[in-house]
Amino acid sequence: MDTGVNLSEIIRMALSSPSPLFTTLSGPLARSLLGVAEVDVDLVLEEPRILFQLFKKAILNPEAQASEFAICQALVEKDNGALITPKVYPLLINLLGDFATLGSVGAEWEQRNDVLQGRVRPSKTSERPCYPPT
Repeated sequence: MDTGVNLSEIIRMALSSPSPLFTTLSGPLARSLLGVAEVDVDLVLEEPRILFQLFKKAILNPEAQASEFAICQALVEKDNGALITPKVYPLLINLLGDFATLGSVGAEWEQRNDVLQGRVRPSKTSERPCYPPT
């Protein structure tokens, strides 16, 4: 059944929505895209630039992050990465870099918080390296 509306149009409409509405839409939309990708990943990649614009905008929404990452994983794993074309590669690498940055920011915050709360204990190892006798 052809409804006359394609996936790219839906993504464009979500991207053009105001910020509060986009935040509300991005989680369910990302989960729906994951569902579509599990059935037909080529359909999700119809216009990769639009798809990854959505992902970049929604990456700070925890509700959308798991689905976004799962779609990236599916792209890499399907047919040993056959879907990673020159058009998709820079978009995927850029998004995965953003995920890595989010992880390191969280880790830095946790480490800083541990120091402030006194949960970090000094190391018991000496400052000088220990060399075995010769």
